[in-house]
Amino acid sequence: PWAPEPACYLTDEEIGLDDEKKAELQRSGEFFQLPD
Repeated sequence: PWAPEPACYLTDEEIGLDDEKKAELQRSGEFFQLPD
């Protein structure tokens, strides 16, 4: 599963995580918000 990595310096765009992929991950329960 995909999970946020606070130490990662790459943006969502740089790893290919676009709005469509985010929506797909949310539907499957694999999208996690970064902690504050």
